[in-house]
Amino acid sequence: MKPFSVLLVLLLAFGGGYLGAFGRGQSPGLATAHESAGARVVRTRVLRCAYTVWPPFIDKDIVTGQTHGLYADYTEAVAKHLGLKVVWAATVITGQETEPLRAGKADALCLHGAWNGAANLAARFSAPVLLDAVGIFARTDDSRFDDPRAINQSTTRFAAIDGDVSQDLAQTHFPAARFDSLPQAADNTMLVQDVLARKADLTIIDKWLAQHDRAINGVRLKQVGPQPALAYYAVSFGVLPEDEPLANLLSQATRDLRNTGLEDSVFRPYDQLFRDGALARISGDVSLRRF
Repeated sequence: MKPFSVLLVLLLAFGGGYLGAFGRGQSPGLATAHESAGARVVRTRVLRCAYTVWPPFIDKDIVTGQTHGLYADYTEAVAKHLGLKVVWAATVITGQETEPLRAGKADALCLHGAWNGAANLAARFSAPVLLDAVGIFARTDDSRFDDPRAINQSTTRFAAIDGDVSQDLAQTHFPAARFDSLPQAADNTMLVQDVLARKADLTIIDKWLAQHDRAINGVRLKQVGPQPALAYYAVSFGVLPEDEPLANLLSQATRDLRNTGLEDSVFRPYDQLFRDGALARISGDVSLRRF
């Protein structure tokens, strides 16, 4: 089936919901007043992505300008399936993810997730692409938290970033602990440095980041608390609430890639991240074992 036919079938499959939201009978070259992001994508055949530079998931070559990584590869595969071109239009920082969407600089977050409950009020997310595992990490020479019951104490200090999962999960699960929060523009590697410098006892970070640190610097951190992860977060495409039809379209393409096996070819170069437990596939068996 030709790419354009794939997109047309997806639109027709949702009947008036898609055609009404994206513009019935609209010429591909003409914009309409108050054009939605979904209508613009269908008209131009271009998906403008906002993204966070976050190796190995998304990185940008400063010489060639090429965007690459797992999330970039997956986004390109979805776009190819729909007969679209991807433009990596804007970068975002924690707490301001929807700004490029509201400014009209991008159509969707590629890829992202609802890292705290409030994010669901500011955006709508597609069907999940995969799950990102996060855990609690301490210094390897610190045995105080080998017993998980010691974590939720007033003497425990968490390194966190304002508005980030590191803050949200720590406050939710360990309300008695103290929090040393960094500004939203801070990099998650700063959380690791605060723990290593003994400015904090613990931090909550992506498991892949701890594994990456181990590969480069040796064993400096250890995971404590719930195993295999404290939580899993769905990684998805995000859009503004009024552009939910675009999220539905990207959801259908995500399911198509999974059901046809195209997803496997995208994930294969990153298989180590899945085997190490840093990521989990949606079709996999994910369990959360609590205290």
